[in-house]
Amino acid sequence: MPFTVVFSLVALSQLAVAWLNAADKKAFSVAEESLERLLRNDPESAGRHLSEGLWLVQSSPITLYYEIFPDDRLVRVTDVEIVS
Repeated sequence: MPFTVVFSLVALSQLAVAWLNAADKKAFSVAEESLERLLRNDPESAGRHLSEGLWLVQSSPITLYYEIFPDDRLVRVTDVEIVS
């Protein structure tokens, strides 16, 4: 059973600004969709545990920071970072 992926308002805003500023919007969208698919299917294997329940997953140029709530089958993306 897949996980539901939700974005905090901060993360959603960061993602929107990054997409608006992306030189190649199609490549950006492909990277973001790939990350969401990874998180839906297996969020623990998709990323790296940082500390205290915070995880990180990357697909150039996007880095997502997220939390996993396994009992609820939920992944909450808390922040989005763009690496140039």
